[in-house]
Amino acid sequence: MDFKTISQTIRLGWPRAGILLCTVFLSCTAVRSQSVEITTTNAYGITSFIKQAHPELNWFWMRGLRPLSGEYSVADVMAQNSEVGWSSMLYGFFLVNTSSNTLVKPLIVLRSDAETVELSEAGRDFITVLQEDMYGRDLARDTYFFDMSADSPATKYPAKTINIGVIEPSGPDMFFGGAVDKDGIIIRVPVQGNRMYADKAEILTEIGGTKISPVTLAKGEGSLLRMYSPEAIYVFNGKSWAAINKTSEKFFRAADPCADIPFEKLTAISSTAYMAGYDKCERQRYVNGDAWLVGYTGKCETDSPGRDAGLPDRYDGIFERWELPSHIVELSSAPLHRFLVWNSQRNAHGIYEIEADKCRFYPMPSPDKATLTHFRPGDGDFTMNNGLGSFQELDGRIWLCPDFYDSEGYTGLGGIGYFDMKERKYEIFYSSKTSGWGCSTLMAEKGKVWAGLSGRPEGETSPGGLAAYDPSSGEIKVYDVPAVINVVRRVGDSLFMGTQNGIYTLSVDGKVSFLGPRLNKEGEYQLTRMD
Repeated sequence: MDFKTISQTIRLGWPRAGILLCTVFLSCTAVRSQSVEITTTNAYGITSFIKQAHPELNWFWMRGLRPLSGEYSVADVMAQNSEVGWSSMLYGFFLVNTSSNTLVKPLIVLRSDAETVELSEAGRDFITVLQEDMYGRDLARDTYFFDMSADSPATKYPAKTINIGVIEPSGPDMFFGGAVDKDGIIIRVPVQGNRMYADKAEILTEIGGTKISPVTLAKGEGSLLRMYSPEAIYVFNGKSWAAINKTSEKFFRAADPCADIPFEKLTAISSTAYMAGYDKCERQRYVNGDAWLVGYTGKCETDSPGRDAGLPDRYDGIFERWELPSHIVELSSAPLHRFLVWNSQRNAHGIYEIEADKCRFYPMPSPDKATLTHFRPGDGDFTMNNGLGSFQELDGRIWLCPDFYDSEGYTGLGGIGYFDMKERKYEIFYSSKTSGWGCSTLMAEKGKVWAGLSGRPEGETSPGGLAAYDPSSGEIKVYDVPAVINVVRRVGDSLFMGTQNGIYTLSVDGKVSFLGPRLNKEGEYQLTRMD
């Protein structure tokens, strides 16, 4: 078994080229047949169809066929004038009958200045076409609905990416929160036993006639569920929603306390006046930064002889107020004894052990050359900055995903490990099955640790699936999830994943399914019915 345990961290690596598979609910992501030139073969009559409207085009290429249902598929075609080149490129997506080798009808034909034009998803009655620039950023993402048996044209809707970052059970419901582009979305799904009733889901983009702001956390408080955004609080009482249009100072910071201090005027008065204003600003930033939540400021011991580390005493600009408490593992309040998991981009990464009168810092160790050579052969030498990814405390261990920076992207060895709070020791586990990936989220359960795998080449984030690690056997299994995972929660026997492209589920038998939300023929968001 290609598996090791080390007392140091691992370097995360460049993403592999993944294959995105068809999910259930009759939709597929990037599975295509072999590409073939159709300039002379006139496959399905597509070449002659395009030439009728564009006689200047003389080169035709079918990039693949996407199966829909039965004998129907979508042919993905591009064409150009070979003398003009790229500027003449035309893209077409055609409904074809593979049994009779005939063209049923064109779904969409377009010209585009995009670097990439792809068929990103297809179902029984829809296709989604994605246009990206040279950096992989969306220029357009549109869904076209069509009727196979009618000559009517396809209906087009902008298909915005739905980024789900919050999953919270409350009462008889499961709540999801996130963003549709720059606006927010809230989804409430009834739950009974181990079953979620997706067909009865409530999907909101407005409350009280006002657009929802993207939520970042949710809290069940008695009979109420509150979902918080930096601009508003959304409250569900079991029957209806209400919006409170103000920021919760408990979870979000007030405005910068230095914004109203006239530093230019104070400088003109005297250096003393300037320093007085500066000190006032810094004192308020200290309060806003919630340093008091940590319970200690100043220098800390480290494992390196003769070295010390300063416990950061301000967190504004690094954490929101709701984030800092989630980084604290409380062992005792009297006497004070806690661990602070620190993954700032400004300071060293690692874990602080804090007591009332002392502090010790356990830095994340870097992988040795032998480890890198074993799992990244041929990559040569690296200059790396180590760090912490997602983490969770369970039974005296802080489970975590090590994260590393290497040259032009986040890269690594797919490590999953923990910090033992009693032994004060890191243990990291890794496998060739996850080598090359970083970690976007982590959920630890008894007997299983789940990690979302992701890569960040050239500053972009790419999906690597969901890894399941069994601490007792050391086995790692990776499930294909074609989106970067933000959060994982369990509901009964199933796992629910909030991703940068909607909600996915993992059933007890290992089946990955896309739950949505996706647009319907009326242009409204809905979840896919669950079996």
